Amino acid sequence: MYGFGKRLRTVWLLTALCFCGCSVTPEPPESVQETALPSANSPDALTEYTVSALAAALPAMTLSCAVPSDAVEPALRAAQEQSVLLRTGLTGFRWTLADGVLKCEFRYSADADALLRERTGLALYAAQFAESAAQFPLPECALLAHDRLLRECRYTEGAVQGDSAAGALLYHEAECGGFAEAFALLAEFCALPCRIINGTANGTPHAWNLVQLEGIWYHIDCAWDADASDPHAYFLCSDSDMAPTHKWDCTAYPAADGGALSYSAIVSEMPGIRGSSPYRSSAASARISHRIS
Repeated sequence: MYGFGKRLRTVWLLTALCFCGCSVTPEPPESVQETALPSANSPDALTEYTVSALAAALPAMTLSCAVPSDAVEPALRAAQEQSVLLRTGLTGFRWTLADGVLKCEFRYSADADALLRERTGLALYAAQFAESAAQFPLPECALLAHDRLLRECRYTEGAVQGDSAAGALLYHEAECGGFAEAFALLAEFCALPCRIINGTANGTPHAWNLVQLEGIWYHIDCAWDADASDPHAYFLCSDSDMAPTHKWDCTAYPAADGGALSYSAIVSEMPGIRGSSPYRSSAASARISHRIS
């Protein structure tokens, strides 16, 4: 029931680069660039080139660019939104546009080989999760992804790669950003529409997720549920549910007006575990339990 779409190309490229031992190709000499620069004539084309550069963890790219300067940054950021894997390990970038030539430098948290191995581990983890969860409708997939994180990841301030999906899924310790990125990755592989909200919680910078189920958006805050007495207190919440503690730019994200779905409603529909929770070591969680070593 899950489809990877365009993101499958990214996963395939990451895996091929890692397991085939391909090396990162440096920028060609300046003399070659002057005569054979690839050309980005639209923001979409620039985004596609950036996707390829990030997928290979290239340190830089140089393009002939007809994109207006005020459209460059949005196009570069749009590439990062194509997949959680593409922004895993990316710590920043900078660019210049002069005389129709765009030069962009990317900064990463690790060298290319290590980063590609890590991304491949994440891709395999997420693909295995999605395959195991494929028997369930999307609301159940959302619950299983949420509960997987609560079982396998501990909220730890200052954790190694605490703001990345790798921290949560490979090293099993993360801060709020890592929980949000990890949930977004599992959702991505299950074809579950998902966004990450960057806002505040009790006045402190915080990240959590929005998911769209049956046409309605809901909040999911795995990091807060990880420390809550009720592990589903922040699962499938509306804007009004979140407003007392969480603040965000409501104009930047879809409205979550609330719908019929809830934790109890989903559990009641899951075959073989009526009245039980996947988080509580149920039959469903046993069926999909696995780890990436």
